[in-house]
Amino acid sequence: MNKIFCALLCLQVWILSAENYRYQLAIGAIFQDEAPYLKEWIEFHKLVGVEHFYLYNNCSTDDCQSVLQPYIDRGEVDVFDWPYQAISWNNWIYEIQPAAYTDCIHQVAGKTKWLALIDIDEFLTPISAKNIPEILKDYQEFAGVGFNWKIFGHSGLYDLPEDKLLIESLVMTAPIDRSTQLGVKSIVRPEYVLDCKHPHYVNYKEGYYHVNSNKDRRIDHNGASNVIYYDRLVVNHYWSRTGSFLYKKLKRYSLWFPEIIPEKWIDYVKEMNEVHDRSMECFVAPLRKQMGLDRAQNDLESMNLHDYLAQNGSPGETEIDERYVSAKQRKSFIEELKKFPSIQKIAEIGFNAGHTAEIFLEYVNNSHMVSFDGRSHHFTKSGAEFMKSKYHDRFQFVDGDSRFTIPDFLRTNPNEKFDLIYIDDGHLFQCCLDDIVNFKQLAHENSILWVEDYNYPEVKRAVDLAERLHIVKDVKAQSPKEASEIHIWAEARYVFQNEDD
Repeated sequence: MNKIFCALLCLQVWILSAENYRYQLAIGAIFQDEAPYLKEWIEFHKLVGVEHFYLYNNCSTDDCQSVLQPYIDRGEVDVFDWPYQAISWNNWIYEIQPAAYTDCIHQVAGKTKWLALIDIDEFLTPISAKNIPEILKDYQEFAGVGFNWKIFGHSGLYDLPEDKLLIESLVMTAPIDRSTQLGVKSIVRPEYVLDCKHPHYVNYKEGYYHVNSNKDRRIDHNGASNVIYYDRLVVNHYWSRTGSFLYKKLKRYSLWFPEIIPEKWIDYVKEMNEVHDRSMECFVAPLRKQMGLDRAQNDLESMNLHDYLAQNGSPGETEIDERYVSAKQRKSFIEELKKFPSIQKIAEIGFNAGHTAEIFLEYVNNSHMVSFDGRSHHFTKSGAEFMKSKYHDRFQFVDGDSRFTIPDFLRTNPNEKFDLIYIDDGHLFQCCLDDIVNFKQLAHENSILWVEDYNYPEVKRAVDLAERLHIVKDVKAQSPKEASEIHIWAEARYVFQNEDD
């Protein structure tokens, strides 16, 4: 008998285990005429770990179907018709919306482990982890969690700029001490929920209960907490959206709340625009990329320097590859770089068209590079523009004669040191020697020095003299394995005073 009981208990645990849910996290929401906002809302929540959306269409008259159809076709969204028109605030808040949530809860029980019940103007924003399921792991023993609102205003915008997201445009919020921030929205375990009587709160089955972010049971039956927590997850609530949206919203609210004078609404909206909030900045770039908004940037990131110069350069620029970095030299550089996994910061003299810089940034993960070049080649500007656009703050271009720009750089960056120093500037003896000497100030004891075109007599003479003067040591020639290759570079280390030579 005991064996049977244990087997049944194990079976129950297995049934409720995370591995047997279709989704770890889904959202249930009701919407009306939200077509302009649905895509950003869905894509944002996919970005932070939501796997499925159960959406209740409440009498929409806009073209929401065309927005949602691709998600429906991919099996990411289920849409249910909820054709009940609200005739009052109480009808909406206590009947229509909770009934939709109750229907959703019952439909998804056993399918999704966690269900967030929110509106389309609310964004579940993870703070203490990269995604929401990771945060919810800390609430496994509870039937639901209520996370606080952060109310956003219109930020002085009548409409959203055409090329901007809502989350990057609306950046003004109400102060944290405002009572509106006490509101919470729920993420619940559907199988432990009885029903929903209010959009901010659900009724749980006997023995189960709801906590706030701090795991306290201090949430009332109107879905409000007595303490505001923004430490783990925040429900960013874009209540007013833009000025044009707010105008339509207040027209509807004036019918529902005729007793509230217009000045009261003005004060209410004003306090939503008092504090500049940066909490969504980290999501803007990945969300824009996910939504395909930065098409030019996406195309750029998939393009190499050769193709960029072919499309954007002057005549003849596509013929310079073999002159600056041949296929054999490129292969040898990559093989040699693999020997130095600690390289992160690279300094270069002689950007030329940028082909070597592209190798460094492409094959040295998370590396940062400063490139000095004072030449007036017609292709240098195009190459530098490409590198800055593609690699952003990983690449810095310093224009001008390196004899002057390196000392200037040192004055403004006195503590900057580089792991790899690459010299491919002028092939004259004095120019090369000056570069070797000047760059020592940007080296540390383990820095690697590569000097290009060591097979050039003037360059070789400069490197060899630097070695005899104990400026560098351990000089050795590097070249591609193929005997026909003419490119040779010198590899060396700098000598420091505390070394025993």
